[in-house]
Amino acid sequence: MAMSAEQIFALQDAHVIDADGEDLGGIDQVFLDSETQDPAWVTIGASIFDGPQRFVPLAGAQITETEVRVPYTKALIAGAPRFADAAGGHHADGLHGNENPYLYYGLAAAPGTLNAHPGATE
Repeated sequence: MAMSAEQIFALQDAHVIDADGEDLGGIDQVFLDSETQDPAWVTIGASIFDGPQRFVPLAGAQITETEVRVPYTKALIAGAPRFADAAGGHHADGLHGNENPYLYYGLAAAPGTLNAHPGATE
């Protein structure tokens, strides 16, 4: 899913659409795989879920300029591991508890770590 820096930044303006076609709102943050620098995860939630943002993987997503269609339902995403800004930066250490988003969504572990895309956060 090789994307230019401009395309990655533009993801912040896109809305996440779930498997049932429901608009879950805008993307809060974009996380890149540290090895490939490709977008791997986004967080959503400020506009639809109470509390912290939820991680949503981009694996299997269909991405356009205005939408990111994910193969997950709102109910599944609502129970996903939550993200809070970690002191000193935005990274997976900001997870609440010991939840692992890869395990939650049934995905293989990533080759690298996740890093927030600079400027792609609110």
